[in-house]
Amino acid sequence: MKIHEIRAKKFYKKLEAVAKICKEDSTVADVSIDFMQNLSLYNTPVQEVFYFRQLWVNSFGINDLGTDDVRLYVYHEGQGRKSPD
Repeated sequence: MKIHEIRAKKFYKKLEAVAKICKEDSTVADVSIDFMQNLSLYNTPVQEVFYFRQLWVNSFGINDLGTDDVRLYVYHEGQGRKSPD
């Protein structure tokens, strides 16, 4: 746990430093992206529906550190997959 806390503090200090640089210099940009927690939709165990797998909902966030602009996109796996593409 101690190692995790040390690494987390180091990460957040670096994040603050980069955000400060981005806000001071308009020629520098930093964007962070993250797939957040995936949620499964409820699956009703009735007739044929029982045999289908659960549908997963993905939430994807983009954060511009220079402007503090955050965009969140939520979609289910029928619309798009969670992949490197």
